[in-house]
Amino acid sequence: MTNQTEAMRLFEQANRYWFGDMQFNQALQLYREALKHEPTDPVILYQLANVLWAFEEFDEAKELFLLAQQHQEHLSEYGKQILAKEQQRLLKTTSFRRSLPLPLAELSFENLDAMELTHRQWLHIASDAEERRLFGLAADALEHSFYFTDPDNERDRCKLEKENRRALRDLQLMRKEVQE
Repeated sequence: MTNQTEAMRLFEQANRYWFGDMQFNQALQLYREALKHEPTDPVILYQLANVLWAFEEFDEAKELFLLAQQHQEHLSEYGKQILAKEQQRLLKTTSFRRSLPLPLAELSFENLDAMELTHRQWLHIASDAEERRLFGLAADALEHSFYFTDPDNERDRCKLEKENRRALRDLQLMRKEVQE
């Protein structure tokens, strides 16, 4: 298996963990492993910068984002636009409003559910997860915060799920198609 093929396999698995299964620590490990196989892939660099930013590892996130910018000739025009749009967020240290109730490395929906959180705590988690761009977790926390279906809550949850899908789709569209 080539380095590029292995990197893509690991990257896709990491994406499933990050965007679907919400196994954030496992995703981080796989993104790092993918980068070892393709250390100049700007999409892997960019996504790992996003993940590290959510983990509040701002210095390393900044470093990886700058590397992604150095290799942006391998990106589609859309990918270059994404980098330009995200530059301000990823190059600065952010002070999040609140800490999540668990370290991100231990954060999973199952662990949160076991904590028997109140409605307000679930709302805080939804807000804090959205702030960190953990849109799937934010949507699940918002859904879990109500014992009944609220139209406003449902609309917000759907919006978060859409953001989660968009973030994954953006990664796919960032790659430059190989011309034959």
